[in-house]
Amino acid sequence: MSPFENEKRSIPFSTWATSISRHMFPDNLLEDSFVNEDVFCTRNTLLDSFQGKKILIVGGGPSTREFDFSNHNYDSIWSCNHFFLNDNLDKTKVDLTSIAGELDIEDSKFLDYTRRYNPIVCLEIHHKWQGYKFNNYENYMVFHSNFYGKLGICVRQIIMAAFCGAPEIGFVGLDGPKYIKKGDHAFEKNKNLLPSGYNNEMYFNQYKIFWQYIQKKFPDTVFKNLGYKNNYHPV
Repeated sequence: MSPFENEKRSIPFSTWATSISRHMFPDNLLEDSFVNEDVFCTRNTLLDSFQGKKILIVGGGPSTREFDFSNHNYDSIWSCNHFFLNDNLDKTKVDLTSIAGELDIEDSKFLDYTRRYNPIVCLEIHHKWQGYKFNNYENYMVFHSNFYGKLGICVRQIIMAAFCGAPEIGFVGLDGPKYIKKGDHAFEKNKNLLPSGYNNEMYFNQYKIFWQYIQKKFPDTVFKNLGYKNNYHPV
């Protein structure tokens, strides 16, 4: 099973992403769009402030609970989905959050967080947004990468940060499925949902493809696992 969108469909990624987004999102979310065969991105000016900055990406794996957010050397923090349910992250300024279909963006706790810290809210292409009535929050944008796969949204955030020109990308909480199976989650207690069609071999292979892809695409970018360092290809 390929992790690349262009290998799942009969049309190029750029054509698919541009076409489906026009039918899914309102015009104001599609301003200043950029697309190539790796990424589709709208409202690019929202990302200008990240160029040349070191970015820390925070996933929901248990190593996030062990990370000291008061002591790091990154310029910007990104996270995803239900990060605001973590007691430490709820009190930490996250500059950008990526949202998959599982989060209700009208959740009162999420809205409270956005009012306090005003993060960029980055939406992926998902059938949930078809006909959705977005509120007037000014910091919505759309980002979708050709590499999609089964590894989770933070992997796509690594790609996004690299395309922003980050010289160094650190990440924590990308700890692999063995912790998901245990329900050991830093954001949502007892969450144990694995991606559809999951098996260990598929997951391992997609991790290998991902690392080969980003190291070839971004040879000058430094990637650092700040969580469980031995688990680059965890099963």
